[in-house]
Amino acid sequence: YLLEEMDKISNFCCQTMEDILRDLEYEQ
Repeated sequence: YLLEEMDKISNFCCQTMEDILRDLEYEQ
């Protein structure tokens, strides 16, 4: 159970990072 939650959190984290990087690239 805990592992599953950690997985969701890390996935969310990665997704957010990708969005931020995309935004940064878009602004340049």
